[in-house]
This record gives sequence, C-alpha cells and structure tokens, in this order.
Amino acid sequence: VISASAHRTARVLVEDVPSAIREFGDTEFMVQEFLPEITDGEWSLVFIGGEYMHAVKKVPASGEFRSQRDFGAQQHAADPPSSAIDQGKRVLQILPDQAAYARIDFVMRGDESLLIELELIEPELFLPAHPAAAQQFAHIIARCL
Repeated sequence: VISASAHRTARVLVEDVPSAIREFGDTEFMVQEFLPEITDGEWSLVFIGGEYMHAVKKVPASGEFRSQRDFGAQQHAADPPSSAIDQGKRVLQILPDQAAYARIDFVMRGDESLLIELELIEPELFLPAHPAAAQQFAHIIARCL
C-alpha cells in the first residue's frame, strides 16, 4: 500500500470500520491499530546502505495524531533510543534484498520501540539537515549506476 503525507489517513472507531471500508471502494488501504503513543511523537530513522545515519522526531500538533508538517507537526533532528536503532537494523536484515536506503518509523512504549512504518519508496530522508548523510546517499546512488 502506497500513500504520501498521510493522504486519506483517518482515525476510525472499530464499529465504523465497515463503513470506512465501503468508502475506500476498490482502492487498496491499510488498517493499523491506533497507538496513543503517537501523540508523544514518532521517530523516523534513516538508514543508507544498511547503516543508521540519523533520526528525526516528529511531534503532532495538539489534538492531532498525524506527524506531517501539513498538519502542524514539529520535526527536529534528535538522537533516538538505542532500542529503536537496533530494531531498525533487524527490520532491514529480514528484507529479501539490501535496501539502498530506508526510513523506519517507530513510536516508543516505555523502552519498547514499536514499528509503525517501513518506507522504501521515495521516503522523506531529511537530508538537508544532515550533509554527511546526503553525501553518503550520493555515493550509494553513484555505485548503483
């Protein structure tokens, strides 16, 4: 399932799922359990060439659950919990092929990192704030050519 910038993302009560399914018609969609921890912020970890490079914490605006700037979220570079980095590495290891780049999004429940999204197709990699990561990404692209 592919989306961008929380396009058509909605919070739906369990009893309203059948009507939400009808609303999507033949379009593919994904259902995820709502994790209340999302309101504390979502971690986006960037891996390039299989190596952890940097992270951004995205905190939704008050009363909002979506972590995109379009919905008022604040995004800033930060150091993620080591458990999230470790889990990100494990996620990458189970892919059938090594990803040239990936963004892996987590929320934290206490000390436990909960995977909410693996971005492999045109993810926001937050490169402008991390020049070293941008240079590493350019080297990987050059190797692939």
